[in-house]
Amino acid sequence: MDAAARRKVDVDLEGDEKRLISLNKMYQTWLKEPSKEGLRLLQVQLLQCKNGMLRATLMSRAIKDRTAMLASESQSFAEQIAARGQLLQQRLQEMNEARRLRDNKQQYDLIASLIRKYPDQSTAKRKSDQLRAEIEEVKKSNSALKAQLEMRKKHMHVIAMSLREFKRSFEQE
Repeated sequence: MDAAARRKVDVDLEGDEKRLISLNKMYQTWLKEPSKEGLRLLQVQLLQCKNGMLRATLMSRAIKDRTAMLASESQSFAEQIAARGQLLQQRLQEMNEARRLRDNKQQYDLIASLIRKYPDQSTAKRKSDQLRAEIEEVKKSNSALKAQLEMRKKHMHVIAMSLREFKRSFEQE
């Protein structure tokens, strides 16, 4: 019960108490000196007490109903807060799962790019064999060119010697 309602009830109860005291005094007076006017005042006072009692009962019932309604609303709010808390926890878990999946996807993409950058073992072996074959070819070609160069050097030497001999023989003549 809130403070304003409690004060209202206290004031009403004080008024009821005063009415009952006044009614008791009137009754005592009427018993000593019975009169029609006293009886009528006594009946009016009794009716006021009865109405006050009825009003207090109705007020009490209204306060109880209001308290029950507020308790029900409070319970409803508590349930809604708990449900929202659970929903929030669920959303946080979903968000963490999405973050984890995104991180994993980024790692997988990075690994995939590295795999694409570097060939697999069979491709690397095939390329290595091709390069070895090319190296062998180049070595053979290089050897052939060296042999040809050596041959040309010898020919040049022979030509140079022949020219010297020719020049010498030409000068001697």
